[in-house]
Amino acid sequence: MNNLTDTNENLVKVKSKAKRKRKMAERIFIILLLAYPIGHWIVFWLYTNLRTFALPFLEWDWWEAKYLFPNTQGLFYNFKVQIQQFFIIDTMGQHSTIYTAFFNTFHSLWINLMLLPLATFIGFALAKHVPGEKIFRVIFFMPNIISTVVLCMAFRFMFESNSALFTGPVAKLIQSFGIDYNGWDITNKQRIWTLIYIFCIWAGLSINVVLISSAFQRIPKEIIESARMDGITFFGEFFRIGIPLIMPTITTFLVNAVTAVTSFYLQPYLLLGGYEGGYQTIPWLIFDWAQQADQERYILIATIGIMFSIIMFPLITLARVIGKKLTPDVEF
Repeated sequence: MNNLTDTNENLVKVKSKAKRKRKMAERIFIILLLAYPIGHWIVFWLYTNLRTFALPFLEWDWWEAKYLFPNTQGLFYNFKVQIQQFFIIDTMGQHSTIYTAFFNTFHSLWINLMLLPLATFIGFALAKHVPGEKIFRVIFFMPNIISTVVLCMAFRFMFESNSALFTGPVAKLIQSFGIDYNGWDITNKQRIWTLIYIFCIWAGLSINVVLISSAFQRIPKEIIESARMDGITFFGEFFRIGIPLIMPTITTFLVNAVTAVTSFYLQPYLLLGGYEGGYQTIPWLIFDWAQQADQERYILIATIGIMFSIIMFPLITLARVIGKKLTPDVEF
């Protein structure tokens, strides 16, 4: 009897030990699994952002080759300098580079606001299964699966006009109407920005049309059928049923439209081949200066970035608050 008891106790101990080993192995596996993303986040997000927030309050000492804290000329000296630079006007009446870049950046907001009604109506039409819907879905989504660099080059060539070298098909069409069109004339800022608007709307329709179309398709069929029995028209369904019920999606789009201002540089940069004169945005300016930065210029870049973030934060927050106020509580 004692031998049987001892055997049972040994089995329990063996099972308990095996269970502890299995749990330990699971914990080690989870730790190893999480180590890379956590380490990546600490190094490339947390450290980088903390360093960025600290730089505007530092001063670079060329003699000792190190950063000094606080800045010997005042803790907020770098911010004061950039604010002064922002409002400087030279003898030719030209504003500073930062001033021009700041207002150029907000072209992104107007582009997205122009894009919204177009994407909403096209998304509704696709959700209603118009003839050729599947083909249109492929056409609209095509820019989203093509490299942005290739897309910009193709668009630029279509509107290029140089009789000695190459004239694009769209440029030829415009010239056929007797319009004086000479392509990407960098001195004609109104035309250049118009072309950038056209490209951004064309390229931006893809994913937005798909998302808004999906939102329309989620509307319960019972609601649509009931409205049709009451004789609602196509446009009545769009404005009186569709728009109110997908307002949460539209609100998200509006918040993203404001947020996108902080990253608007790739499209004008690629379309203009890196030409800076009067077309730079704040992200483009930061990107360009970072390529040729020294330790002192890093302070300048960080200061401009922080100032722009301080301006954009309340605007993004305001967009979210207004969106929540305007968005009805819809559940379906």
